[in-house]
Amino acid sequence: MRDVGMNEGMERRQNTRNMQNVFAVTERPPGKSRWTKVGVAFTNRDGSLTLRLDAVPVSGKLQVRERDSNERGHLGVRAGG
Repeated sequence: MRDVGMNEGMERRQNTRNMQNVFAVTERPPGKSRWTKVGVAFTNRDGSLTLRLDAVPVSGKLQVRERDSNERGHLGVRAGG
């Protein structure tokens, strides 16, 4: 029998290393844009991404970007989420 709790904890720690920020990009004239952080992304074992969004952008345009060095090491996930 598999210990799901232990595997889940290991996956969560591994995912924090693969965590990236997700931004909604809103185009603003002339040639400028506003970036709003709307969630995080995790790279899965097969190279695909899982997105956890706190908001859904109206524009439909998302950017996934590496986290900066100040954010690395923080879990960034709310309890129960």
